[in-house]
Amino acid sequence: MYLYLVRHGEAEGGLDDFKRRLTPRGVEDVKKIGLELKARKIYPTRIFHSPKKRAIMTAEIIASTIGTEITVEETDGLRPSNAPEIWEERLRETRSDIMLVGHMPHMPALASLLLTGDEDEALIEFRTATVLCLRKDGEEYFEEWKISP
Repeated sequence: MYLYLVRHGEAEGGLDDFKRRLTPRGVEDVKKIGLELKARKIYPTRIFHSPKKRAIMTAEIIASTIGTEITVEETDGLRPSNAPEIWEERLRETRSDIMLVGHMPHMPALASLLLTGDEDEALIEFRTATVLCLRKDGEEYFEEWKISP
């Protein structure tokens, strides 16, 4: 199983954190990432995203750029302050390749928890529109690659 952890693209400023959209640069960066994923033949079966507009836009752009039938759906547990253990637990039962689109500081905390068992290890830097690919082998995760625009 492959897990793709994605931080949303560059977002506009604003007071309403849930409605902040991607900037034009953020849209272009996410399209570049989507094209790179398509070139690598990366086709997750499902893309889960947080309820924040910038994560929704990122997930939808990636799915449309890849161009296959990918289920894109909102989920809980991917907000910036959510405990990474929420998704660590869910991933125990997951067998198909999936993508999670979220935020700082959740994405690096989840990656660290999966790779080392310690969410505070801070192993991976997640700039905007970064994708980290993890491979699950048994109960262990291994870093395969990371791309940024």
